[in-house]
Amino acid sequence: MSEVSRYWQRPVGRRALLRSAAVGSAGLAGAALIGCGGGNTAAPTATSAAPAKSVATASGEQPQISESFVLVQTRDAVSLEPLDSNVYTVPQRIGLVYPRLLYSQLENLNDPASVKWVPSYAVQSFENADGGKTMTFKLKPGVKYQNIAPLSGREFTSADVKFSVERYMNHARSSFKNRFDDISTIETPDKNTVVFKLKQPSRYLVSSLGAESALITPPELESDYKTKAIGPGPYIHEQYLQGEGSTYKKNPDYIDAKNIWFNRYLIKVITDAATRNAALKTNQIDYVESATLTPADVKSLEGPTIKTFENISASSVNITWNTKNPKWADYRLRLAMSKAFDRQAYIDQTQQGAGKWSGIVPVDFGKMAYSEDEVKAMNVFKYDPAEAKKLFEAAGGKAGMPVEYYYSSNGTTDGVQLQFITKQWEQNLGIKTTLKTEDYSIGLPKMYLGLAGPGGGYADMCTTGYTIPNWHEHLFAPYLKGGNRNGSNFEDAEFTKMATDLKGTLDDKEAFEKSRKMQAYLWEKQLPMASRPNARQFNAYNSKLRNFPMPGNYPPGMEWMHAAWKGK
Repeated sequence: MSEVSRYWQRPVGRRALLRSAAVGSAGLAGAALIGCGGGNTAAPTATSAAPAKSVATASGEQPQISESFVLVQTRDAVSLEPLDSNVYTVPQRIGLVYPRLLYSQLENLNDPASVKWVPSYAVQSFENADGGKTMTFKLKPGVKYQNIAPLSGREFTSADVKFSVERYMNHARSSFKNRFDDISTIETPDKNTVVFKLKQPSRYLVSSLGAESALITPPELESDYKTKAIGPGPYIHEQYLQGEGSTYKKNPDYIDAKNIWFNRYLIKVITDAATRNAALKTNQIDYVESATLTPADVKSLEGPTIKTFENISASSVNITWNTKNPKWADYRLRLAMSKAFDRQAYIDQTQQGAGKWSGIVPVDFGKMAYSEDEVKAMNVFKYDPAEAKKLFEAAGGKAGMPVEYYYSSNGTTDGVQLQFITKQWEQNLGIKTTLKTEDYSIGLPKMYLGLAGPGGGYADMCTTGYTIPNWHEHLFAPYLKGGNRNGSNFEDAEFTKMATDLKGTLDDKEAFEKSRKMQAYLWEKQLPMASRPNARQFNAYNSKLRNFPMPGNYPPGMEWMHAAWKGK
């Protein structure tokens, strides 16, 4: 029986779940650290889980208190507002301050599909009843906000949870509404109890409560969310400077402060890759948050002061058509463009040979995804210029057809890769593509939200790229109406029916079979987006760090990705 299935058939207590990983006590600050240890953990106390006794850091030492950790973000955080969490750098920063109800971990480090959900440092236990239609969370007594006005050390309560989740559900600016569609009501019978009444059992809600769109924030601070963050978490946010970064200090009143290994946490924004690499080499920074290194970078960085590793990837990068534009109404036109560029040559020439064929659910999800060989065998991905031209002309396409294609201008290699693709489109179909760029903070809401985004999205085409830590959300967020990755404006009654059924399917094996049919349906009948190969993801850290892996390397909900890192 799957872990998800078991959640709906028995109570889930913190002692049972946290015995194998002290994630609940340390939250973001401990999930990555403990997840990599691979050993058994001590049994938790009544108020917090003990740190794993066998956990070793990168140097092989037991964790020790260090003065500071310097992390680099490759892109800026547009604000500290939780509703801006579509930009991953936002929850990465405020996730050090605010809790969620659930955290993720891998049950098997060799199986990226074995994600399980455990109580956060703010939660004592949670259980499910009524066939999965009622979820009850018991909050941990003694969790308090940082002693900073206007919170001034007050207790963290169920009212905070209700306020925060309902804000994601109902706020006019929220792009996360459909993640919580299955909630009927939220009840708070006492200050330490939250009860979610559901319209139907929902695997989507479980992961949503552990995602970046479920940070619990105090209502007193709502008018200042953009620039301030005050929570019960492991770090106190001291300063936010747009374009530069954020600074933090350890919260002495955090419920598990003894297991936070750094007194200070510094985030710097460095968008230039060469500058980042030079800073790593000269010990000016400790870690770069995004797996942006190329194989050439890895080779140049390796040495006595730098350690490199390969990440498991939960990312998708897509060619995306605006499906509300009549120009793209014919499926054959989109299929022709997908078949008119050579994905293997794309890997060899633009990704230094370090790429992976990947479908809608990224290939690194293992048994929950189509394999590379299966993806290669799909008609939609087969490079066939002659067949592509026939489809293009049958759909009314003509040589010289103009296309306007947008992509993010900073922190990516998308421009080089798109030049390769658009050159093949011109050679094989006669399409004349104009590539246009916008700053990440401006373009991302359009790429993610389509018509719901500022300016109504892009008229023709764009790149949509995202990292989603739950395999099933790669089907929900980009393809359901109102999804917070639906830059294609896709809306289809048959697919919506299948997605609703998948949300209520709690057995992983059954859900996987349904997901395969959904992906095949999208490829064979719809194709609002065409997957591009994923680059293999490499990263590096300062080998002098005693406490690596360490907290906060990924946005909330992605702790498991770092837990499964592979030392090179």
